[in-house]
Amino acid sequence: MNVADKIERKFLSHAVDLSRFEAEVMQKALLFLKLLDSELAKDIADGLGTGYTQARLAALKAQTKATIATAYAKLETTVDKELKALAAVEQNFVVNAVNSSVGADLITTTLLPEQLKVIASRNMIFGSPAKDFWKKQSADMQDKFMAEIRMGIFRGEGLDQLTQRIRGKATGKRTGYKTASGKQRYLVDFKGGIMDVQTRNAKSLIRTSVQQVANSVMQNTFKANSDVIKGQVWLSTLDTRTTPYCRSVDGLE
Repeated sequence: MNVADKIERKFLSHAVDLSRFEAEVMQKALLFLKLLDSELAKDIADGLGTGYTQARLAALKAQTKATIATAYAKLETTVDKELKALAAVEQNFVVNAVNSSVGADLITTTLLPEQLKVIASRNMIFGSPAKDFWKKQSADMQDKFMAEIRMGIFRGEGLDQLTQRIRGKATGKRTGYKTASGKQRYLVDFKGGIMDVQTRNAKSLIRTSVQQVANSVMQNTFKANSDVIKGQVWLSTLDTRTTPYCRSVDGLE
């Protein structure tokens, strides 16, 4: 087995580790969305429990805007913290993967901790900072929430139906989590409301961010060692989520 094959095998194996890390980040971050749907259900009951008026709708809008913004801020902070930790781990992996395959300290120049934090914090998705996408998700959630509430009221729906528009119906399953004090708590799982879409979007953003940070750390590490790195071969993970473009460039130098 030549050096290139050894490096390829290490990166393929590492892709599994990245997937596990991605799942762990999702579990931590998406908890805030599960807590959010419970808080929104309470806001609906408290705000509209005694009747539907324009004044109560305005108050509900103000209350839920703050509730949603807080939840997404916590989610974004959690993801940012995990990505910064990932950046340091990724650099160690890249250096060790190459050097151990070569059998010598080929890569000797590494990025400073401050540089790694910048890479994680300035994570770009489709040319825009990831933080802008999180803000957009928060704003979209606020708009969707009020649109569903107004539509439900227009159709004469009760509090239970209004709440189902947001969180869906109970699935009979529960998700466990630990509080800051270490106490075990459980949340009932729901499915079918607008929270489903928000959760899918959040998962997509987290998945993309993890891959982007890992790739950016690798590229910057290679760039810092351009005196000994001749070039790269594109290695796509060929699964059901691989885009046609990534399939077409797999193996290109």
